[in-house]
Amino acid sequence: MEEKITIKIMPDGRVLAETDGVNGPKCVDYMKLIEDIVKGKIVKEWRKPEFDAIDQAVLNNAQNQRIKE
Repeated sequence: MEEKITIKIMPDGRVLAETDGVNGPKCVDYMKLIEDIVKGKIVKEWRKPEFDAIDQAVLNNAQNQRIKE
């Protein structure tokens, strides 16, 4: 799945950001990047079920490395 960030700037200056296709804590890295770009701070955070999902590609790579050893 493609990784995507959607950013909305509201008329009152609030910035809403959402990640799609990002598993695990990697989405937190994206949100920190957005904080740096807009010179703001996250005041409210929602974590989707994908946050706790294991990235299958990373898991497969780790399994392949163990097989080679």
